[in-house]
Amino acid sequence: MPAHKSIVDESRQIERAVSLIEMGARLQVLESETELSYERLLRLYKEV
Repeated sequence: MPAHKSIVDESRQIERAVSLIEMGARLQVLESETELSYERLLRLYKEV
């Protein structure tokens, strides 16, 4: 079960990051508001 929970947590973090990006947040804000790696946030930022 812990692996499942971490997948759910990561999914929520990604959803939160996407919402913040759509509101105009910069990478620095994303780093402070989520637990995702910088590389992951950068990829999301470019995709959205």
